[in-house]
Amino acid sequence: MLNLNRFSKPELKGVVVLSDLSPMDALKLIELKEALVVDVRTFQEYAQGRIQGAACIPVDEITLRARELLADKNKPVLVYCRSGSRSAYAANALQAIGYSKVFNLAGGILAWQKAGLELSL
Repeated sequence: MLNLNRFSKPELKGVVVLSDLSPMDALKLIELKEALVVDVRTFQEYAQGRIQGAACIPVDEITLRARELLADKNKPVLVYCRSGSRSAYAANALQAIGYSKVFNLAGGILAWQKAGLELSL
């Protein structure tokens, strides 16, 4: 089992502080099937290419649709966008509504592609 403490910053009163993951660490988390992967870009961006298995919840809908699609608040959630800005906002929003293990893909899908990792259509 993946040791999530390796990926997180110290805990504050039971809430894991937002942690950015490199594309390679994010891939490890995905390959171990430990995390739910959420693309917070628009549906149009999502259709142009995404990380395999990612669900699309646009950033402006994240707090409304999270409970519907992300039932387990203790399961790790990896969020990403194009460059990492929208997903950082989404990660903080998820933490604010009780998700305890939220990770942001540092540099977004651009960093993922720069690392030579594939996208699904």
